[in-house]
Amino acid sequence: EIPFQQSQEAALNDSEYRLLKAIVEKPMQPSSQYVKLAKISPNTLSKLRPELIQKGFIREHEVDSGNRGRTKRLLEPLEAGIKAIEAYTQKGEI
Repeated sequence: EIPFQQSQEAALNDSEYRLLKAIVEKPMQPSSQYVKLAKISPNTLSKLRPELIQKGFIREHEVDSGNRGRTKRLLEPLEAGIKAIEAYTQKGEI
């Protein structure tokens, strides 16, 4: 039987891995920055963000920019997300 943590790591697809890696390497950036950093589309980001939050890999912080317009969404990696990236890096899978 596979431990729960390993099964979560194995569940990361290529886009999830790239987004999570970008968040781990450059935490607390506005979510729009991760489109460029992870080389994914805005639609992919909007689909993956809630999935990574639900898996416990990242946390989202909404910050009022002080200007008119939308609040910024800053993404913070959590311990499980950092460990998932370290595990992938050690395995050399991606």
